[in-house]
Amino acid sequence: MKGFFTKKDYFAPRTKEKIEEVKDPCESCGLYKGCKHPKMKYTGKGQKEILIIAEAPGKTEDEKGIQLIGEAGQILRNALKDIGYDLDHDFWKTNSVICRPPDNRKPTRKELKLCYSNLENTIKELNPKFIWLMGSSAITSFYSHRFSESAVNVWRRRLIPDFDRNCFVIPMYHPSYILRNKDEKLDIIFQRDIKWALSCLSKKMPSQIDLSVNVLDGRQEIEDFLECVLEDKKPIVFDYETSALNSHLLDPKIWSIGINNVSFGLDHPEVKYEISGIEKLWKKILQNKDILKINQNIKFEHLWGLARFDTETKGWVHDTMVTQHILEYRSTSIGLKFQSFVRWGVPDYEKEMKKYILEGQQKNKLNEMPLKNLCRYNAIDTLVTRKLYEEQVMELAKDEDLTKANNLFLKGTLAFCDIESQGICINESWYNTRDKELQKLIDKIELDLMEGKEGKLFKNATGRDLNIKSVKDLKILFFDILKIKSDKKTSSGGMSVDVEALSNIHIPFIDDLLRYRRLKKIKDTYLAQFIREGVNGKIYPNFHLHTVDTYRSSSSNPNFQNIPVRDEEAKKETRSGIIPSKGNKLLEIDYSAIEVRICACYTKDPTLIKYINDPTSDMHYDIGREVWIASDKEMTKMMRFHTKNGFVFPEIYGSYYVSCAQNLWEEAKSLTTGTDTPLLTHLKRKNISSLDDFIEHIKKIENGFWRRFPLIKKWKEENETTYKKRGHIQFLFGHRRSGLLSRNQLSNYPIQGAAFHCLLWSLIRLNNIRVKENWKTKIIGQIHDSILFDLYPSEQERVVKMANWVMTKAIRKEFPFLCVPLEVEAEVTKVNESWYNKEKLN
Repeated sequence: MKGFFTKKDYFAPRTKEKIEEVKDPCESCGLYKGCKHPKMKYTGKGQKEILIIAEAPGKTEDEKGIQLIGEAGQILRNALKDIGYDLDHDFWKTNSVICRPPDNRKPTRKELKLCYSNLENTIKELNPKFIWLMGSSAITSFYSHRFSESAVNVWRRRLIPDFDRNCFVIPMYHPSYILRNKDEKLDIIFQRDIKWALSCLSKKMPSQIDLSVNVLDGRQEIEDFLECVLEDKKPIVFDYETSALNSHLLDPKIWSIGINNVSFGLDHPEVKYEISGIEKLWKKILQNKDILKINQNIKFEHLWGLARFDTETKGWVHDTMVTQHILEYRSTSIGLKFQSFVRWGVPDYEKEMKKYILEGQQKNKLNEMPLKNLCRYNAIDTLVTRKLYEEQVMELAKDEDLTKANNLFLKGTLAFCDIESQGICINESWYNTRDKELQKLIDKIELDLMEGKEGKLFKNATGRDLNIKSVKDLKILFFDILKIKSDKKTSSGGMSVDVEALSNIHIPFIDDLLRYRRLKKIKDTYLAQFIREGVNGKIYPNFHLHTVDTYRSSSSNPNFQNIPVRDEEAKKETRSGIIPSKGNKLLEIDYSAIEVRICACYTKDPTLIKYINDPTSDMHYDIGREVWIASDKEMTKMMRFHTKNGFVFPEIYGSYYVSCAQNLWEEAKSLTTGTDTPLLTHLKRKNISSLDDFIEHIKKIENGFWRRFPLIKKWKEENETTYKKRGHIQFLFGHRRSGLLSRNQLSNYPIQGAAFHCLLWSLIRLNNIRVKENWKTKIIGQIHDSILFDLYPSEQERVVKMANWVMTKAIRKEFPFLCVPLEVEAEVTKVNESWYNKEKLN
């Protein structure tokens, strides 16, 4: 079964039965017993028929008790007063729990559930036209029976029709959140949301969507229906219910097919009719490019069409899942079930499905679900997908930039279909052998640590064996027994034993412990995913365009974009098992310094552009000499590397001199200069002998940096001003990011996003050329700024030449806003050699 919703959409139904079994929910809850003013009633006159539901009563000394008091309440009062509304006169106010929790803590889920009946009684009594849910507790109280996600960012600025209560529901931030965070941008968002919510007061409740569908159960009527689809050549929405998420597993089954609110069984065991004629007609529909096709998650249906029917689906024009991501960026809310609920109040029609879905398993049990029920669900999916498509088309029509962004991602999705269908060859015996060998080494290190001096000290002190996986045991060993102090604190204020904290403590036990952890991660995170996902000598990573807030791509099953590069041991273990097809090479082509170049395209900074245009200059090297007070002879590649990643990029993305200095100082402890002098010793000779000295030094470097690159600073400031005014930031390729953004994100997101969009456009173009010229070379993967090819050796010159032309010349001709030269680098393996053995191509 293909999920049209995120994993977070799975949530156990509200346990009303359990609550109803309790004669008095208040007795089960018990909050009222320690509360000065228990069971507080709603307040306010409600002249505008709006009920505000907040979290819990605040601290009050009056006998009646009031809602939304203190500084937080004043924020809301002021926001309303500024636009002519009065909180007490125009609104009713109540809370998700009506007794104040001890110490003003957040209510538990149990307390919210037990108090829900009180909330429902208030709603029935008042019969509001609008309900404002303020904060995550109110959202949880209302919607946890169906969705597990209660983060306000997922729900805010939505007008949700509630047919059970005959009103609209509008979730938003709680004013106390605004108070705690003290962020001007958040305050602006809150005020903007309030104004928007009040602008909705003239809205009238819509009619409920008719979920009537047609289930076909005879061969002839199914074939007649498919003949009509072929003859009409009208756009179709279709959807498969399948035996698994992964179409590359053996014996793939499609239990049912839904088309335009009609559905029928195919491979389901209850099907008694002959399906060969149905399959033949359906293949014709898939192959007909004149029959335009719409879907929620194109890649799923496309890959299943290849797996089950050996047929490439043509005529794709719209992916509602990807388009929703373009329209609102919020990857956790793009699921079909969520969208159908928040847009049209569609009830939960998937309840029966859930018991046939095996969480974490590759296959499901949908073949055990009654066929008629499965088909009804399948058809409803197509019905609501079509409605979502129609609304999205209207929303896109209002904005040319978002339309461009959506077109790029649609083409990118189709290119990813081709990439994923190829798969990536792996050396399964390498991974299996290394998995066993690593486990032996891990077991030996663990035993040595337990039986060594420190392990014995622990046993003598506690009377039990040391568990090196236990944070509690390690804290006892390090801080109580060995009296070691950690510079890093946990969120609760205790001393940390994570990798960062332990890396600064140099004793053999900790060195071995860190190696143990590193090997465990290599084995259990990196190698395990290749072993788990391997199918007949290949892996088939998914590449997504709907999950990342920066509008970059992501990967899963396995995560091909989470393969180590900087850790040489991890890099060798993982990449040595990734190989080309027999007789081929692996070719990787990536953009060089793409984020710096995109920064220049946004800012038009003349100094930055000059650096980029002069191939003999090196910005990071020049700034590195200032950061480290080093001569050419003393500068090293690692000093340059940390200048780039510890100062230049952090400064551009919104960090400041104190954070940069602290991070650089830590890195300096393990670095040496080009003359083999420890870097801290070198700095001491330059009169920088402490972190405080270094902070003052980096402060001066920062001032000089912004004098050198004034237009970068100006762009950052203008970007923030525009964001505050419009509520969003604009990307070069048309994408738009709204929601709450930090200063770092305001700079980082548009640069990282546009850098990837350069790669995506190039990948699409190269894939089209590959198909047109019938290359034997295949594109098999991508990692943000690089493309991986399974290279047919005799095509190497052509592929490299074409990639260079597309990625550096054609793209700039297509997009004039790319105002600086783009460069690429190529690395290639020898025939049949692994990805680890790639070498730079001159």
